[in-house]
Amino acid sequence: MGTVGFRADWDVNNSNAVTFQGQYYGGKAGQNTAFANPADPESATIRTEDANLAGGHALARWQRTTGERSNTALQVYYDRTHRNELSFREARQTVDVDFQHRFPPQIPFVPIQQDIVWGGGYRWTTDHLGIGLPISFDPARRHLQTGNVFAQTDIPLVEGRLKLTAGIKFLDNTYSHGNFLPNFRLLWTPDSKQSIWASATRSIRLPSRFERDGNQLIRDGAEFIRLISNPHLLAETLWGFETGYRRQITSDLSVDIAGFFNDYDHSASESEVAPATIQIMDQRQTQIFGFEVYGQWNALDRLRFMPVIATCK
Repeated sequence: MGTVGFRADWDVNNSNAVTFQGQYYGGKAGQNTAFANPADPESATIRTEDANLAGGHALARWQRTTGERSNTALQVYYDRTHRNELSFREARQTVDVDFQHRFPPQIPFVPIQQDIVWGGGYRWTTDHLGIGLPISFDPARRHLQTGNVFAQTDIPLVEGRLKLTAGIKFLDNTYSHGNFLPNFRLLWTPDSKQSIWASATRSIRLPSRFERDGNQLIRDGAEFIRLISNPHLLAETLWGFETGYRRQITSDLSVDIAGFFNDYDHSASESEVAPATIQIMDQRQTQIFGFEVYGQWNALDRLRFMPVIATCK
């Protein structure tokens, strides 16, 4: 494998800074590839090959700082990757743009202490994948797009004691449209030695290219199973809830207690739809919960104990 790259940082003035960087790589990876033989499930053909790998990326970033509570960042990224082996082929190009702005809102005669962070992003990727291979895709070419806008702020409910962090993101993707993703976090500090917090978040996992358009022939013991995609697969959604308590008992001893509950919907699963054919599905609902107790005792200057008790179900 060979790699070559560069990076340049330029402080234009006291407020503006620019970064440029790029990299290119190329090489070969030796491997043994097993090919299924449906006529004889007990055997498989093993071939030695050198998988060809190549790719590169370029990045440009602009940062502007206009005050202690005000800054702007814009980043543009391009990536190209190519992989060619006997069982799988991929050529992919990706363009990604991200923008973020932090500022204190200016309202006449109303002093506001919190800042607002807002921004957005857009990603476009196009690929050309192999067909007629052990891992293949239909269609072999596809353009995928993901766009998002977001905003977040800290709201002091009780000065120095109670703070709410609230944010929301809107995400739209080729596979999953119109997703609102809110998040809330509440922090209460009754005094300097203890704090209580709670949070609620909604997030999603977008379907992968293979889950929507791919299929694979897998050897399972004495038979072959075909794993096929699902063009109607939905995004997996999650509502996550967490809460915790921290107490500084003495200057050398502290304890943290935290718990969580995650509720998943449209989780990926598999179902047999025909003999020796399994399809990826999204019918499963999953719930996970657990807690953790963490302590820290600074017994000596160079001796520290950190016991942990945790469980998850």
